[in-house]
Amino acid sequence: MQGKLLKPETIRQRLLEWIYQLTRRRGWWILVIASLAALLSLYYVRGLKLDSDFKDLLPPGDKLIQKFNERQAALQGADVLTVLLSLTQTPSSRAEGVDRLRTTAERLITALQAQPEVSSASYRPALPNPQSLSFNLQALSEQNLSDLQQSLEALSKAPAGSSPAEPPANQGQRLDQIYAQLNQGLEQAIKTGGLTVIAPKKLQQVIKQLSQSLVDLAKLNKQVGLQLGHLPGELARGEARITPLLRLTGQFQAGLQQLEPPSSPDLLLSRDRRSLLVNVHFRRPSTDSEAYNTKVTRTVRQVLRRLALEKQGFQVGLTGSYVFNAESQAALLRDTDKTTLIAIVGISLLFILILGRLFYPILASLPIFMSLLISLALVRLTVGSLNLLTTFLPPLMLGMGIDYGIQFITHFLEERQAGHKLTVALHNTLLQKGSAMLIASLATSSVLFGLLLASSPGLQQMGLLLGLGILLANLLTLFVLPALIMATQVVFGRRGPGRRPPRYLLNVRPLVHLILRVRWPLIILVLGSSLYVGLTSASQVGFEFVSDKLIPKNLPTVETRARINRAFERSSFDAQNAFVFFVKDDPSQIQQISRRLLALPAIDQVINYYSVMPLPSQVEEIKGKLAKVRSLDLASALAPVRAQFKWLRDNLAHRSELRRQWERLQANLGDARDQAAINGQEGLAAKLAQQQSQVLDLIARLDALNGRALTEQATRLSDQLDRLAQEAQAILRSIPTPQDVEGRLHNPQLQRQLQRYFFTAKGAMIIYAHVQPAWIYDSNLYKQFIGQLNSIWPDYLGAPMLQARLRDYMESDFQRSTLLAIALIMLIIWLDFRRVKLRGAMLLALAPLILGYIWMLAAMHWLGIQFNFVNILISPLLLGLGVDNCVYLLHRHQDLGQRDVEGATSSTAVPILANALAAMIGLGSLALAEMSALQVLGQVALLGIGFTTLFSLTFLPAVLSLLAKRN
Repeated sequence: MQGKLLKPETIRQRLLEWIYQLTRRRGWWILVIASLAALLSLYYVRGLKLDSDFKDLLPPGDKLIQKFNERQAALQGADVLTVLLSLTQTPSSRAEGVDRLRTTAERLITALQAQPEVSSASYRPALPNPQSLSFNLQALSEQNLSDLQQSLEALSKAPAGSSPAEPPANQGQRLDQIYAQLNQGLEQAIKTGGLTVIAPKKLQQVIKQLSQSLVDLAKLNKQVGLQLGHLPGELARGEARITPLLRLTGQFQAGLQQLEPPSSPDLLLSRDRRSLLVNVHFRRPSTDSEAYNTKVTRTVRQVLRRLALEKQGFQVGLTGSYVFNAESQAALLRDTDKTTLIAIVGISLLFILILGRLFYPILASLPIFMSLLISLALVRLTVGSLNLLTTFLPPLMLGMGIDYGIQFITHFLEERQAGHKLTVALHNTLLQKGSAMLIASLATSSVLFGLLLASSPGLQQMGLLLGLGILLANLLTLFVLPALIMATQVVFGRRGPGRRPPRYLLNVRPLVHLILRVRWPLIILVLGSSLYVGLTSASQVGFEFVSDKLIPKNLPTVETRARINRAFERSSFDAQNAFVFFVKDDPSQIQQISRRLLALPAIDQVINYYSVMPLPSQVEEIKGKLAKVRSLDLASALAPVRAQFKWLRDNLAHRSELRRQWERLQANLGDARDQAAINGQEGLAAKLAQQQSQVLDLIARLDALNGRALTEQATRLSDQLDRLAQEAQAILRSIPTPQDVEGRLHNPQLQRQLQRYFFTAKGAMIIYAHVQPAWIYDSNLYKQFIGQLNSIWPDYLGAPMLQARLRDYMESDFQRSTLLAIALIMLIIWLDFRRVKLRGAMLLALAPLILGYIWMLAAMHWLGIQFNFVNILISPLLLGLGVDNCVYLLHRHQDLGQRDVEGATSSTAVPILANALAAMIGLGSLALAEMSALQVLGQVALLGIGFTTLFSLTFLPAVLSLLAKRN
């Protein structure tokens, strides 16, 4: 059966007739030219790069971008690459572990500083630490000085109503030693011959000496008795005075130590002393370009590989804005390669399964691959590199472009199944299906070209390149695919592919028949449920332009940052969350702005020059206070008090020996009393008896005391006084002269460090403010925060500002592009069907798109997905993909007659489903990407394409059936 050639009736069909004649007569030339173009494009795109910088998505003339470019150098202060060095094995001691970390870090720093792009590297804090550089004015306050002087005076005075806690006249001896001497004298007097046998003259001399000794003994016993009575209270008062004195001297010592700029500040060590941070600064900030981030990150990794630290027992990690940007870009490239491969394999398998054969799917895929290569060549030729939005151009092109190959091949096979010879089948396919393909590609590309009116260069490039790619895919399908089919016929002859019908045609008609039978319930159910979910769920979806949920969690830099957060105190600002304020050098104004910033709930840390260095007036105040501390002479004031408490401690420590001497004294006094009584010295005997009573009273008092506790207390107080004396000496040694203070403040190394962080090239001063992430990622909180900043100081910059500005542009671009896309679709559909008596063709084409969009939004709400800077593109893409299905179905509806809705739907259902599945594979492959933003885009694309296709194959045929019955 030869078949009948269709006659071209419209200008569009005449154009398609010309394409048919050209491919039939010059098919080989078409194949050669297309193949050469594809091969040259393949060679040319080898150097295609990816630039994932946010700034490239903003208009070049944007004032914020200009401001960032002008002040790039000022943003470098908080911009570091951090190397995390961790010991893999537990060291024998902490000191050994710290020494190994320091030695290895110094080797690493030496190697890094030899690199041309490295400006500095250190295992010290990246930003000056206010606690290590500031002067402790509170420690040197007038109140503390007064308290110190009063404490010294109170400590050296005895309490009211008591005798001073000081030793007797023979100072330096313990009481037990004094009483031992008394006992020895008394015993010597008795031993000399006794009071009963010596001569009268000698007796009078001994009695005189003994009487004097008894007077001294009475005085000593009285003094010791008073001391024993007041001893507990005296020790308690001493402890109450020494403790605050220790605190004050400690504060003074700390304050004086902070007058010394740290020549060796604390290392950036973890709490367990097994990890160390090395901060690396580069000559350009991380906002310069993604290529620069990749370059410096690669440089650091090369240095680490040469050092081979892993073989030496170290685990190494990199983090920071440079590394994050570089690894994100690398992940995007990996995602592009992976999703493109998935799209190629998945779409090819789908095509083979749908058609039930291998040959024609291969032919249909070749024009798409050619168009993809040529489109990528256009990317490099026009803009030079892919950006954050065009990076997934390959899977998009494959998913959307294969549509035309599927439609062409399925219609061609239907023509062949009808018995038409190959040339007739190609001719009729070009005229009938080619007409619908032209309209579909025109509608899709027009929607994409509408993005040229966007403010964001990223959206403009996306619209231009993808729109051109879609047109190119359609044109190559119309030119190259017929030429390929005819070329294979020439090569293979009758051994080429047969006329076996596509398998899908055998199964879809019963399902279509069922849909048309329940058209009224179906239409009512769809409209009612769509209205409900639209009001309750779809309307709840908003913009969450940038969120911590979109930060890739599996990048090495993110894992390293998590390890640092667990093991370290925060050692530096996170540049991604830091705002930088530019203020003139006015100390009062800077301090006022800093106080107001720190009062904001969004800001948790503020650092400025005067938070780490004193004001000129404070320097003079410091000099005066240092002179006053020097005049106190703490060491001299403490000397007598130390002697008193040392004497008390020694006596309490030898209390048992003291008691033994008292018992010995009592016995000696008894012997002397008895001998005095025998000798008739009644007065002397009475005095000796009185002293015996005093000694017994002392023994009783001593036994009543808690000797062990008082000994410990006295020992502790004596040790504290020794410590006070040491601190006093240290304070005297630490007090710098006025010249020393000035010299230390103007230390060249310190000034260079401060100049780097706190001054711009034009002399403006910088205030750093760290913002809590929640206030950046929540758009409402961020707007509130920016309003607060503007009320405090207008001249500031921060990386989140780029994200917010891009969000504003893309939100407006989203609304503008969506409305424009709908208008273009309505115009194209009206122009296409204006001569056909199909009422409401525009509404029919838009209905599945609108319904699919509503259900996509509802599903996004149920899954907790918001629009972000990537999936916001789904609107024009979904409109472009969805309108193709409607165009194919409406065209087939016209070709077969408006009454054969079942036939039109049956013959296009599976091709439409295949188109949708191909697009879902192409875009859905992004759900397997590493980057969270691409994952979300893939998920939203699956929802949007799925719902749009569902309503295109159910709701649209049901409405067409109603219209056909009415007509």
